[in-house]
Amino acid sequence: MTNRLFGDDIQLDALAKAVGTSHSFELRGGYYDFSAHAATWGTDAAVTVQQLMPDGATYVAVGDGLTADGSEKIYLPPGMYRFAVTSALGADAAVRLARIPLGA
Repeated sequence: MTNRLFGDDIQLDALAKAVGTSHSFELRGGYYDFSAHAATWGTDAAVTVQQLMPDGATYVAVGDGLTADGSEKIYLPPGMYRFAVTSALGADAAVRLARIPLGA
Protein backbone atom coordinates (compact mmCIF):
# COMPACT_ATOMS: atom_id res chain seq x y z
CA MET A 1 0.00 0.00 0.00
CA THR A 2 1.44 3.34 -1.02
CA ASN A 3 0.33 6.72 0.29
CA ARG A 4 0.11 9.78 -1.95
CA LEU A 5 0.27 13.18 -0.28
CA PHE A 6 -1.47 16.24 -1.76
CA GLY A 7 -0.75 19.22 0.50
CA ASP A 8 -3.02 18.61 3.50
CA ASP A 9 -4.67 15.56 1.90
CA ILE A 10 -3.49 11.96 1.82
CA GLN A 11 -4.80 9.23 -0.44
CA LEU A 12 -4.23 5.49 -0.57
CA ASP A 13 -4.94 3.83 -3.92
CA ALA A 14 -4.80 0.30 -5.31
CA LEU A 15 -6.17 -1.37 -2.20
CA ALA A 16 -7.74 -4.31 -4.04
CA LYS A 17 -6.97 -7.44 -2.04
CA ALA A 18 -4.62 -5.46 0.25
CA VAL A 19 -4.94 -6.21 3.95
CA GLY A 20 -2.86 -4.63 6.69
CA THR A 21 -1.58 -1.13 7.33
CA SER A 22 -0.20 1.66 5.17
CA HIS A 23 3.02 3.56 5.69
CA SER A 24 2.81 6.15 8.46
CA PHE A 25 2.21 9.78 7.56
CA GLU A 26 2.25 13.02 9.52
CA LEU A 27 -0.77 15.31 9.77
CA ARG A 28 -0.71 18.86 11.07
CA GLY A 29 -4.09 18.37 12.72
CA GLY A 30 -7.56 19.78 12.30
CA TYR A 31 -10.86 18.55 10.91
CA TYR A 32 -10.66 15.93 8.16
CA ASP A 33 -13.07 14.18 5.83
CA PHE A 34 -12.23 10.46 5.82
CA SER A 35 -13.74 8.73 2.80
CA ALA A 36 -13.49 5.34 1.13
CA HIS A 37 -14.78 3.63 -2.01
CA ALA A 38 -14.46 0.06 -3.27
CA ALA A 39 -16.20 -1.87 -6.04
CA THR A 40 -17.12 -4.46 -3.39
CA TRP A 41 -16.75 -4.69 0.37
CA GLY A 42 -16.22 -8.10 1.97
CA THR A 43 -18.37 -9.22 4.88
CA ASP A 44 -15.78 -8.19 7.47
CA ALA A 45 -14.08 -5.42 5.47
CA ALA A 46 -13.31 -2.17 7.27
CA VAL A 47 -10.94 0.74 6.81
CA THR A 48 -9.83 2.84 9.77
CA VAL A 49 -7.48 5.71 10.52
CA GLN A 50 -5.02 4.88 13.30
CA GLN A 51 -3.07 7.36 15.44
CA LEU A 52 0.38 6.68 16.89
CA MET A 53 0.30 6.81 20.68
CA PRO A 54 2.91 8.60 22.86
CA ASP A 55 4.83 5.34 23.44
CA GLY A 56 5.97 5.61 19.80
CA ALA A 57 4.97 2.03 18.96
CA THR A 58 1.22 1.56 19.49
CA TYR A 59 -1.45 2.65 17.00
CA VAL A 60 -5.13 2.96 17.94
CA ALA A 61 -8.17 3.54 15.73
CA VAL A 62 -9.70 7.02 15.72
CA GLY A 63 -13.23 7.72 14.51
CA ASP A 64 -15.72 4.99 13.66
CA GLY A 65 -14.02 3.65 10.53
CA LEU A 66 -15.83 2.71 7.32
CA THR A 67 -17.40 -0.62 6.34
CA ALA A 68 -18.99 0.56 3.09
CA ASP A 69 -18.63 3.44 0.62
CA GLY A 70 -19.00 6.70 2.52
CA SER A 71 -17.27 9.29 4.64
CA GLU A 72 -17.01 10.60 8.16
CA LYS A 73 -15.77 13.88 9.57
CA ILE A 74 -13.18 13.53 12.32
CA TYR A 75 -10.95 15.86 14.32
CA LEU A 76 -7.33 14.73 14.40
CA PRO A 77 -4.66 16.39 16.55
CA PRO A 78 -1.18 16.84 15.05
CA GLY A 79 0.73 13.57 14.90
CA MET A 80 1.55 10.39 13.03
CA TYR A 81 -1.20 8.30 11.44
CA ARG A 82 -1.76 5.35 9.11
CA PHE A 83 -4.65 3.56 7.40
CA ALA A 84 -5.64 0.01 8.39
CA VAL A 85 -7.58 -2.40 6.16
CA THR A 86 -9.06 -5.41 7.98
CA SER A 87 -10.29 -7.50 5.05
CA ALA A 88 -9.80 -7.55 1.30
CA LEU A 89 -11.67 -4.90 -0.71
CA GLY A 90 -12.76 -5.12 -4.33
CA ALA A 91 -11.19 -3.53 -7.39
CA ASP A 92 -10.48 0.21 -7.55
CA ALA A 93 -10.55 0.59 -3.77
CA ALA A 94 -9.22 3.88 -2.43
CA VAL A 95 -9.31 5.84 0.82
CA ARG A 96 -8.65 9.52 1.44
CA LEU A 97 -8.20 11.97 4.28
CA ALA A 98 -8.89 15.53 3.16
CA ARG A 99 -8.29 18.44 5.53
CA ILE A 100 -11.32 20.70 5.90
CA PRO A 101 -10.22 24.35 5.90
CA LEU A 102 -11.90 26.44 8.60
CA GLY A 103 -12.42 30.18 8.47
CA ALA A 104 -11.02 31.47 5.20
